[in-house]
Amino acid sequence: MEKKETFDLVDEMGNVTGSASREECHSSVELIHPTVHFTLFNPDSKEILLTKRSYNKRWDPGKTIFLGEHMVSGESYEEGLLRGVTEELGFVPTEFKVLGDTLFKQESQTEYTRFFLVIYQGETIDFDRAETEEIWWVGIDELKKYDDSFGAMTQYWIENIDWSTLE
Repeated sequence: MEKKETFDLVDEMGNVTGSASREECHSSVELIHPTVHFTLFNPDSKEILLTKRSYNKRWDPGKTIFLGEHMVSGESYEEGLLRGVTEELGFVPTEFKVLGDTLFKQESQTEYTRFFLVIYQGETIDFDRAETEEIWWVGIDELKKYDDSFGAMTQYWIENIDWSTLE
C-alpha cells in the first residue's frame, strides 16, 4: 500500500494549525500548506538561474519558472529548501537567504510560500529531467525584461523582489 504524503496546514501568517494529505491540500483553497520556492544567484556574474518546467507537469507545463518544493509535515522551510535543491539540482546548498513570503492562491489550492535565493558557488548542477526541460542563466538587469512565458508564482517574485539589491 502506497504511503500518503502529509503536509502541514498553516494559517495566513504561516503558523502550523494541523495537517492534511497532499490530495486534500490540492483540492481545497481553504487548506493552506507551506512551500518553498528558490533560484540560484551567481554573485560573480550577477546572474539568476531560470528553468523551463517539464511539459508533462500539471502546474506551469512548459513555462519559465523558479524551482519549488512542497514541504512534508514537520519539515522546516530550511529543510524543505535543502531537500528541494538536492532533488531538483543535485547538490546541497551551503549559503542562502530568504527574500520574501507570500500567500499564493491557485485554482484548487493555497500555498504559504517562502522564497529563497541560493548563492551559487560553482557546484555541479545535475537538474531533474523529469521536472525540468532546460536551465539557463540570465543577468539581473535582464530579468524583468525577459521575454518568455513565466509561471504565475515566478512572475510574482520577479515583480515583488528588489533585484537591484543583489547587484
